[in-house]
Amino acid sequence: MAKQKYIADTALQTLNDPGTSLATATRWAFDYDNSADLDLWLLIEVDIQFDTGPPTAGDRVFEVWVIPGDGEGTEKFADGGDASVGTDDDPAMIHFVGEMQTVNPSTGTDEVLSLVVPLYPDGNRIVLKNVSGSTIDAARIARGKPWAMQN
Repeated sequence: MAKQKYIADTALQTLNDPGTSLATATRWAFDYDNSADLDLWLLIEVDIQFDTGPPTAGDRVFEVWVIPGDGEGTEKFADGGDASVGTDDDPAMIHFVGEMQTVNPSTGTDEVLSLVVPLYPDGNRIVLKNVSGSTIDAARIARGKPWAMQN
C-alpha cells in the first residue's frame, strides 16, 4: 500500500473580501474553482473584527457550508448558495461542514479564525453565516490555501 502525505502546493491567497459589514444572521458566499487542481481540502482563514468588545471565548462566529456546482460549468448552486452578502436562505444541512469559534481566551476585537473544509472536484461555493450575535467589520478577508493528498 502506498504511503500518503498531505502537500500544500498553492500559496495562501485572498479568495474574497466582502467589502461591507456583515450583520448578525447574514451570509457571505464566495466561489472556489477546483476543476484544475482537484484539491481535497481548503484551509479557510478569516481575519475579523467585532464592532463591539471582545466576544466570549469559544462563542460560535460562523456556520460554514460547501455547496457543489452543477458540474456543467454554469455554476448553478442549490438553494442557499446565493453569492451576495446578506442572503436569507440557509443551505441544506447536507452541505454543512463545520463552524468557526472565537479564540480561547479571546483578548481583543480582532481575531483570525480558521477551518479546513472538504472540496468538490469542480465548482465550490463556500457560504459563511454570521451567528456571533454582533456585526463583523468590513475590511476583512477570507484567505484560502488548498491542500492535496499525494501517494
